Amino acid sequence: VAKRANKSNIVAELMTKGGFNASSQNWEPGSPLACGTILDIAKCWSDVSGISDTRQLATELENLFKKAVVHNPIAVTDLDILLGNLKNRGLKVGLATMDSYDTAWQTMCRLQVENHFDFICGFDSGFGTKPATGMVKEFCRVTQLHANEVMIIGDSPVDLQMARNAEAGQAIAVLSGSHSREDLQFLADAIIQDISELEAYLN
Repeated sequence: VAKRANKSNIVAELMTKGGFNASSQNWEPGSPLACGTILDIAKCWSDVSGISDTRQLATELENLFKKAVVHNPIAVTDLDILLGNLKNRGLKVGLATMDSYDTAWQTMCRLQVENHFDFICGFDSGFGTKPATGMVKEFCRVTQLHANEVMIIGDSPVDLQMARNAEAGQAIAVLSGSHSREDLQFLADAIIQDISELEAYLN
């Protein structure tokens, strides 16, 4: 019982340090677990985990998270149909994530939608991290688009701030992530429940 209680205390502490507010049951905007890189998470967890080498901890966490994300992805809609329809409109489609490139690529492969993407990058792809503009600039370079022709869709404040910083055409928030409408509305041009509503919004 003591071991079980101790484990629960550690989990609670890790969640709190990662940005989860137990009182509100919401994530703090910009918190490591909600929208940080694996290295951000390792830095805030190092003292609790007892592993002072944050890069070692980041590697171990990457392996754990990758197993959870890659092997059990849950799509909010039929992504093959949605992404196929977007491509049929002549749109270029990209994925920019604060996960690693490998995790993002393997997850899209697991969902069997990787061929729909013109561009995929992670925090480790060499284009910087959100909310800086490097990921957007590289997407524009690859697709030969201007930033004001790009719609950025995200579930966190850093996604939307990246859109603002890059002077993207639109910043669309989705409520299917870890942040509330209140966290997102001040940066968003529009808010939809999830990407299953994207085509209706485009229409």
